[in-house]
Amino acid sequence: TPRWAARIGADAYAEDAQDGVVKVKELLVQS
Repeated sequence: TPRWAARIGADAYAEDAQDGVVKVKELLVQS
């Protein structure tokens, strides 16, 4: 995999992971 593609993929994964954590925290607060 080209290094630039791996970096873009890692950045996108990190952003998705952060969004997932925020959603989980919101669900925990609501429950």
